[in-house]
Amino acid sequence: MSVLIGTKVKDAESWLPRFITQIENLNGPIAKIVAMYAESRDRSFALLDHWRNTSQHDVEIYADPYIPPGERHGASLTRVKQDLQKLLKQSGAEYFLNVDCDLVLIPPSLITRLMRLDKDLIAAMVWTEGRNPPTFFDTYEFRLDGCRFHPYKPPGLAQTEPFAVDSVSTCYLAKSEIELAGIYSNPYPHIPFCKTLRDQGYQIWVDPTTPVFHVDLEKMGIGRQPLPIPLSFAPYVDNMNKKYSPEQVGAMIYHLVRVQYDINLLANHPNTIEPAYQ
Repeated sequence: MSVLIGTKVKDAESWLPRFITQIENLNGPIAKIVAMYAESRDRSFALLDHWRNTSQHDVEIYADPYIPPGERHGASLTRVKQDLQKLLKQSGAEYFLNVDCDLVLIPPSLITRLMRLDKDLIAAMVWTEGRNPPTFFDTYEFRLDGCRFHPYKPPGLAQTEPFAVDSVSTCYLAKSEIELAGIYSNPYPHIPFCKTLRDQGYQIWVDPTTPVFHVDLEKMGIGRQPLPIPLSFAPYVDNMNKKYSPEQVGAMIYHLVRVQYDINLLANHPNTIEPAYQ
């Protein structure tokens, strides 16, 4: 058995060394690591180049394809994913590990654990690093019954066995023939990709016992704004199969952020906050 690891890197200098360390610590039959590099304003390429020269694995760096602005439709990831499929086919590897470069904590047993479950395509649970309460990161592309994963009570929260979903992203292991059978298209290519696989009779799974942690982009001042398309207004679903509107989840997020803000003020600036409450 062999695994091709694929990732995409752009403006990742702040957390890329942590990601590289996590990949180097992975157990399993890694045949090759492919990094798709997009032009960056920082030292991402220098770090990748150093990794290529010092890694215990075969690391290859490819430039992201240039896509004219009129053809991007809000997302250029589709073309990159198609190029990764070509490299996977050429490699002859039996498995493909899709892993975002923003992951900063990955269990060394990730590959072997997911392989052992023997699913067509199976993802790890993706959490945001350092959040209290624990917060699911990829609430957009992890979907179940047409709904987005709830950020605080995601599906699978209390489960111990893999469960089937509509779509996943961020960190998943796929059998190569399954990965190559999927068709990527814009926008948010993993959602239509997973649909094309399910239409062919394959299943998309999540392993609730395998967590990975994504760097907290918001704490670094990096926001994410969904495209103004119907996909962006889907409801959320929690681990009890209860549905929530985007407005309800938005209010919950605001409340929790406000509570954390007030706790911080009480702990560090009590003379400021107590008169205001009085």
